[in-house]
Amino acid sequence: MTITLYDIPSTVPGSAFSPNVFKTRMALNFKGLSHKTEWVEYPDIAPRMKELGASPTGPPDDPEYTVPVIHDHSTGKIISNSLDIAQYLDETYPDTPQLLPSGPGIAAVFERYFIQSTTPLSRLMQPTQFPKLNPASHAFFRKSREDWTKCKVEDILPPGREREEAWSRVKQGMDKLYGLLEKNGKDKPFVFGDRITYAEFIMAGYLVWVKIMSEEEWVQISTWNGGRWDKLLEMTEKYRTIY
Repeated sequence: MTITLYDIPSTVPGSAFSPNVFKTRMALNFKGLSHKTEWVEYPDIAPRMKELGASPTGPPDDPEYTVPVIHDHSTGKIISNSLDIAQYLDETYPDTPQLLPSGPGIAAVFERYFIQSTTPLSRLMQPTQFPKLNPASHAFFRKSREDWTKCKVEDILPPGREREEAWSRVKQGMDKLYGLLEKNGKDKPFVFGDRITYAEFIMAGYLVWVKIMSEEEWVQISTWNGGRWDKLLEMTEKYRTIY
């Protein structure tokens, strides 16, 4: 039997774009686990996940239903949240390559560090995402993002100099991360040295999101830090196959 991976569709080639779902897709492919994608538009996520019995994500006082979610038909388990999914896959399929060799705690800390280091990225990407969604998701996406940012979707992207400064902060964060990773040594290209783990999928998930949503910005990022981030996407490309 196979695993169903729930994802959000769009108009981009291949339809997939979500950084969080890409983490799980790469994890499944890395482990060689048979799976198929079920596409769910933004307004249908909550009702579909409730129907499945998936757990909500987010803080207890403000739970929400998000993807990725997987339904493992071999065990009957339904798991929400990309990191929880990675932990489940390691525990359930121990004979496959391990995603979290040092446990989920280290991966959670690394992801928090990456997100904090690139804080402006989400706001920079949200407006580019809106026109690439299917019409069925437009109203939901607009309301949720405008409630979050307190401004219209069209105005979320910072103008002119403010936008340049936001990208500069992203680069500063990536520079710091690059400096830390370089301490592993030139012959160890991965976060944990000489082997790929879930940490690579965390970074690649966000970076491929940028590449899909804004090729112009990706061209710039791909040159940063000696092309390290472009190499990362090359090394993880085979794990992003959509089934």
